[in-house]
Amino acid sequence: MNSLENNTTPLTLDKDIYESIRLGDELVGREVSEDIMTKAYEWLFYFANKLGVEREDIAYSFIVRELLAMYAYREVCLKKGYGAIGTPYRGQSGDDHYTNKSKTYDARIKQLESKLTAEDLTGDNTSGKRSNYRTIQLFRG
Repeated sequence: MNSLENNTTPLTLDKDIYESIRLGDELVGREVSEDIMTKAYEWLFYFANKLGVEREDIAYSFIVRELLAMYAYREVCLKKGYGAIGTPYRGQSGDDHYTNKSKTYDARIKQLESKLTAEDLTGDNTSGKRSNYRTIQLFRG
C-alpha cells in the first residue's frame, strides 16, 4: 500500500513524542498543536515514501524524532512568521523571530534529509522485523 494513499496519521498521536517536541524549543515549542503535529507526521511520511519506506515501518529513533520536531517547528514558524513589520533598528528587513527560526529549521531539515537513509528510518523496528533496506555507495570511474 502506498503511504500517500493512506490519509491517516499514526494510529494514535504519540503523547511522549508530542510533549517532548512541545518542550524542545522555547519560542515555538508551546505553539505546536495536534494539527501541526499531524502535518509534521505527514511530512515525515512523505519523506519516508520517497525512500520506499512505509509509514508502518518507521521506527521513532532519536534522529527520526529530531526530523519530526524540525517539521513541526517549521510549520509553526510558517504560520506565525512574516506577519510582523520589520523593526526600525534592523533596517525594516521585515524579518521577525519566527521568520529567522524558519530559515534555521529549513536548513536543518535539508541537512537531515540529505543524510537519512531508509535504514535510518526503519532501524530496529519495534515489530521485531529486521529491515530489508540496504544501501551501498556507488562511484563513477
